[in-house]
Amino acid sequence: MGAARIPRARFAGIACAIDALYLHAAAPGPVSRIGGPALLPGGTRWPLRGPAPLSFLAAIDLAELPPQGSLPGAGVLLFFGDLEALGEAELHENRPHASIRVLAASAAEIVPAAAPAPIAPHLVLPATAVTFGQGPPVAAERDFGEIEFHDMFAVGTAGPAAVPAQPAPRHRVLGDGEEPGEVVLLELDLGERLLGFTVDSRAALAGEWDRVVARVSDR
Repeated sequence: MGAARIPRARFAGIACAIDALYLHAAAPGPVSRIGGPALLPGGTRWPLRGPAPLSFLAAIDLAELPPQGSLPGAGVLLFFGDLEALGEAELHENRPHASIRVLAASAAEIVPAAAPAPIAPHLVLPATAVTFGQGPPVAAERDFGEIEFHDMFAVGTAGPAAVPAQPAPRHRVLGDGEEPGEVVLLELDLGERLLGFTVDSRAALAGEWDRVVARVSDR
């Protein structure tokens, strides 16, 4: 199946047409992952919202993406979020003590990290190394752990035997965002809802990662 083709748009004289890539479960090895083991830039404190640590959602190694000109060719993006609070609003800004936090560092700077306080099990995404492909994953490939992605915003987890057969989550990277010039850094398929992290491509190329925003939308 071909990549999801995004209509071509123009902004500030720049042509933008970015193909979306889907996340596929992979053998351990790549830096890119959904869930843990968690990573942080060395010397950086775990992101908090109030006293509570945010959930580690994903790491995307930009060097593992194909050349595309809309994002830097190197560096690692680390995504954190308060999964219980994300349904409270449609738009979330990337800033300290907010409901989301996206950090960027070079691959040499990132180190394994542990949350400073326990995170409820239903808010911990299981560790899954990922690679990137043009077609969406198939149901048989579903290896995103025991959490029930199609009920992410509800309390509770479900083991593999309790999860009915259903399509694999279609997490993706790249593709155009909602606003002209935006690129999708990561979109998590949470079943009934999508959590998408986007940034203006020019800001990304300039390393202005504080301009990342996250949107929660219904499927």
